[in-house]
Order: sequence, then structure tokens, then C-alpha cells
Amino acid sequence: MRKILSFLFISVLTLFFVSCEEEEEILPPSTTAKILRFKAASNECDLLSRTWFNTAFTKIYNTDSLPSGTVIKNMKFEISTYFSSKILINGVEWNGIDSVQYEYPIFITVFAQNPDYKKDYELKININSQSE
Repeated sequence: MRKILSFLFISVLTLFFVSCEEEEEILPPSTTAKILRFKAASNECDLLSRTWFNTAFTKIYNTDSLPSGTVIKNMKFEISTYFSSKILINGVEWNGIDSVQYEYPIFITVFAQNPDYKKDYELKININSQSE
């Protein structure tokens, strides 16, 4: 009798724990298309890699202007996003590695995981117009 009660008790506990397991919730794709952090670098301008960029709105720009006479031909980007599916730079899908020829303006489009949602940014590198 004791073996039967032990068996029933273990069976009930097993059923309880199996039925209480949470099913894995499948979340819909994110609809947030947003740049969280933006960094740039250029062989022509070492200062650019130490420059902070504001990404709070739809314009990305360096808060401190680069010195007058700064020349930037090509740039590499480091873009951190919130679960984006792809990034376009001037309409071309960016692979995260290639450098981009700098010609103002540069348009960056970030697509959310749900491709129906996107956000467009405009990049501008501020350079002082006069020597100080």
C-alpha cells in the first residue's frame, strides 16, 4: 500500500510540475527603429573617432565642430540600433563594414524587425568655417 501511495504522490507532483511549465511566448517583431549610438572614424581625421554624436532626433551631428580646414573623404561607422533588421546609407544596404564616401548630406534609414517601420536620419559633420 505504501508503494502505491508513493507512486501516486510522485505521479501527481510530476503532473503538477509539467502542467505548470510556462509555454515559450513568441513575441511579434519589434516595431522600434532607432539608432542608440553612432560613432564615426576617418583616416583623414583622427579627431572624428573621439567625437560625440547626438542621435536623439532625426538629425545626427557632432556636438563640437571639427577644426576649420578638416577634410573628410571616407568614413567608417559604428551604429548601434534597437533590434533593427537592416540599415540603408544613401539608399544602399550597409553591411556594417564598408566605408562610406562623405558627401553632405548622408541619409541613414533604420528598419525595425518589422520592416513596415523605419526611421530616417540625416548625418551632418559640423566643421568650423573660420580659424580660431
